[in-house]
Amino acid sequence: FKLVQEKQYDLIHYQMKYFPFYWKNISPSIHQGELQQKEIWNFFLHNQDNQSLCDKAIKTLYCKEIANILLKLDISALSILEDGLFVTLIIPKIQTYYGINEKFYSYRQNPNSTTRKISLEHFYNKLNGYQKLLLIVEKTKTLYADTTHISLLNSFVKKIYASSILEARFYSQKELQESILDKNIQTSILKYFPTYIASCFLTMRYVYRWQNLARIMIYLFSFGTIKL
Repeated sequence: FKLVQEKQYDLIHYQMKYFPFYWKNISPSIHQGELQQKEIWNFFLHNQDNQSLCDKAIKTLYCKEIANILLKLDISALSILEDGLFVTLIIPKIQTYYGINEKFYSYRQNPNSTTRKISLEHFYNKLNGYQKLLLIVEKTKTLYADTTHISLLNSFVKKIYASSILEARFYSQKELQESILDKNIQTSILKYFPTYIASCFLTMRYVYRWQNLARIMIYLFSFGTIKL
């Protein structure tokens, strides 16, 4: 709170702790100390795990500006990766940043959350959400001409592609093919691999996360009995 009052940074970035804690829930790394303008943009462009709102304190002025932009778009039905969209749009506005390596936010995980449930119904609900989100991003691109916004939005699209594909890992080849929202890639080779392996590998084409490598290794060592 002293930093907010005394330094007046546009964005203060801190870490999270998870309750209950799972092996894959590690607070994203942050840059400790100050960053300015282009340094801020480059940091978030190359650290796609840093798209949560709950680990950031952001000046209200910028939040209101982005909220007004989003209200002009059809986001009423958006229920997935909405934090990422908000952070992606607000980062180019941020001029000053300060990162603190302390956990100021406790994230309570809900095992009954709809985003965590495994069923075909929930898979298609989430797939529909990713498709709507892509349309919103395309609309958003028309509002900006600067390369910073466009680069961050293009990076966010890769996050959407990766997230959609990862959702299919518990299902069949049919769901995997439907989860691939990037129609510019060749997918015929996927049929030669178990859906779980193909999904985890393909998602890393867009966003590298160590958790997906761990998923593959655990799956292989357990002879396909453990899927995370």
